[in-house]
Formats: sequence, C-alpha cells, structure tokens
Amino acid sequence: MDASLSDTCSGGGGGLPAPTCGEASCGGTAGCSVKAGLCFGTAAQFALGVGQCVATPAAGTFEVMVGATKVVAAQVAAVDNGAYVQISARMTDQTIVLLLPANLGDDSCASSAYLGSFAYYQNGGSEFRNRPVSPARPSCTVSLVKIGNVGERIEGSFSAMVLESSTNPTALDLTNGTFSVERVAFP
Repeated sequence: MDASLSDTCSGGGGGLPAPTCGEASCGGTAGCSVKAGLCFGTAAQFALGVGQCVATPAAGTFEVMVGATKVVAAQVAAVDNGAYVQISARMTDQTIVLLLPANLGDDSCASSAYLGSFAYYQNGGSEFRNRPVSPARPSCTVSLVKIGNVGERIEGSFSAMVLESSTNPTALDLTNGTFSVERVAFP
C-alpha cells in the first residue's frame, strides 16, 4: 500500500457506508486496494484503483464483454468529485474501474486532451490499464449520459483496449460496456 494512504480519512476515519467518510474506524490504515474493495480517495487522492474509503456496494448494473466473455458485476459503486466520476465494478475474480472526466457526452482516446482512465484487475495479480501515456495510447470510447445527484444514477457506456502492466504487455479488449450505478457521497 502507498504510504501516503496510511493516513486517516478526511474527517477522521473509515469508510462509506455512512454515506460519508469519517463515521467508522479505519482500523489503523485508511487505505485500501481496489482489489480488496470498492475504494475511493479524497479529492487530492482521487486516483484510479486506490483510495481511503471503502464504499458499501450501491444499486445498479455494470456489464461488459471482456474479450469474448460477457461479465456482469456483482458489486458496483460510483462517485463524482466534480472533475471526475469513478465507477467501480467487482465480479468474483475481476474488478474494473473507470475514472472519467465528469462531462456529459461522447469522447475517445483519439483526443489527446482526453484524461480518462480504465483499469481491469484479475485475481492472481494481472493488471491491465488504459490511461494517458506517451507516445501512443490504446483506443477507447466513452459516452457519459447522466451524472445524477447523490442517490441518483451515473450512466453511460464504454469500450477500451487495456494493456497488461508488464515489460511485454498483452492487450485485452473491454467492449460493449454499460453502467447505471447509484451515486454515493464523495468523501
């Protein structure tokens, strides 16, 4: 775990379900890994895959084709910090996290200005990502159609090629992804 995440959550402690961070003990460490829970950070640490608060799964749906296999999330959560929305989806042995600019409409990785990120984790340690990199970024498209208030839905669709984080990366296609997830309060 990143040492910067060992501090307490803003407000002094522990996870969402309350719905805000700070109403439960962090048990000595506030940080969490997206592999271990639906995690969200403070505004300064709002980063893909790590965070200081664990969200209770929210109502909603998240489906995507991972290669040739349709995957349906068992747990979902979504937040909005004003600049970005983060959608986390967990399955039995997989996790997908989207960090998208909080702008309604269509966008793609073809735009050099697009700052969204996509991550796919498999139990056992494999990590795949699509994020701004030089010289070339893998392809992605996203359509963010709704950013509701807390208790309402964040909705959209996406496709992205993600690359394994290794010296000889393997590509994996995430296609026909859709999400409609209840927004929880951001710490």
